[in-house]
Amino acid sequence: MYSTTFISPLKGSFSVLLLFVGFDLLTLSRNQAVDHASSLQRHLRLGLGLAGVVFCLWGLASTLHIPSERLAGTTIPHILAAKKILGQPARIIMGLVIIAGTGAAVNALFMAVGGMIADLSRKAILPFLPKLLKHSFTIMILLALVIAVMTAFGVAGTDDLDTYIRGSLILWLLNYALLSLSVLLPGARWALKLQTPLSWRQTMPHGAILLLMLTGSMILIATDSNPGLIIRYLCIIFFAIGLPIWVGGRMQSRRRTPYNLDGK
Repeated sequence: MYSTTFISPLKGSFSVLLLFVGFDLLTLSRNQAVDHASSLQRHLRLGLGLAGVVFCLWGLASTLHIPSERLAGTTIPHILAAKKILGQPARIIMGLVIIAGTGAAVNALFMAVGGMIADLSRKAILPFLPKLLKHSFTIMILLALVIAVMTAFGVAGTDDLDTYIRGSLILWLLNYALLSLSVLLPGARWALKLQTPLSWRQTMPHGAILLLMLTGSMILIATDSNPGLIIRYLCIIFFAIGLPIWVGGRMQSRRRTPYNLDGK
């Protein structure tokens, strides 16, 4: 009984991390020059701050009109809160907002994935990628076709789809943890061309983010209704995608390493 009452709020607390997944898609914009770095950081902080304020205000408004137990027991708390506050028109408006937000998120995700795969193809990090995938537009079309085929075969209606989506979001949290770890490790910093040593004021935030993301990911996996499926899904992603990228990167670095035939 004690473990149940303790784990349930713990899971809810770390589930808040999933609300902010995807803000890093802004870093994949076209203006990635060094002179845009400070502007990009300001946009990231502003976006995260605004999102946090909106979530807090909407959560407060929801709990003032609907009991928290009812909100926690439904998958559409935003719809219930909107209908309770302003009636049926607010329910329709909230539905349109969710649909528009989902469309914008999917569009940004398609552009980001297309850009990343095209970049891998152009840099020959993955030698098995065909030259056709050097264009992000082609990749976005292929992604849409893959989703259409999966939907046609009924994948969208399976009970495991929510678990796959949740697993992908947890994988995103683990990606944030690895990014912070790469900044802290000296060898990884050299690979990222970060030669300036970190001060303690820079080390502390990266260490805190690393611990927060790892702890949150582990708790979300352990408290999920189907943790075995999430673990299998994450393992498949790691080995099917991560391993070829790592091998391709090693092959590319070896091709670029000059051989010293004189032994000097």
